[in-house]
Amino acid sequence: MRKRTKIGLFLGLAYLIDRIFYPDKYKKKEPELIMGGLQYTPAPGYEPIKFENPKDILCPYCNYRFEEMLKRSRKCPECKKYIYRKKNYENKVYQLITEEQFEKEREESLKNYSQSIQENEQSRLLGIQEVGFKKVKILDSGESSCPACRKQNGKIFLIEDAVKERLLPCKDCTNDYCRCVYIQGDIEIE
Repeated sequence: MRKRTKIGLFLGLAYLIDRIFYPDKYKKKEPELIMGGLQYTPAPGYEPIKFENPKDILCPYCNYRFEEMLKRSRKCPECKKYIYRKKNYENKVYQLITEEQFEKEREESLKNYSQSIQENEQSRLLGIQEVGFKKVKILDSGESSCPACRKQNGKIFLIEDAVKERLLPCKDCTNDYCRCVYIQGDIEIE
């Protein structure tokens, strides 16, 4: 036999013996994350929500019947008005809605977002105050900031005043989502 063949046979035999006498070594193990003495296991697999198509797929304006659900928002071939395709998470079904309905839902969503950000910033301010800081500074998001946010950038406020006035998110922000934040620090007001 050739030398390479003998070495290959020897390594193969060694592998088989290893598998027989040490089977635990070759079992698949779940990944372990150990941090600060605590062991974390990964979360179960994510399963995406499956949306059903409605029985009748009709244009919300003219009741034109589509053969299949639209893949994306587009104009109706019959009335030429723009239709939005939307996912209804409550019923797990696709819907076709009018432009007015879409804008109304978008406005409500932005309002809810603004309120939740405002509540989050208020609790953050109280947390900063609890740690012992007295003042905060507003920091905008740089070049993507709107003119109203840029006016507030770098301004320093006492935490009590910032809580009372509810400065963030900026009331006059022209972006859909204001990204200004407070940074803490005992900085002297100029």
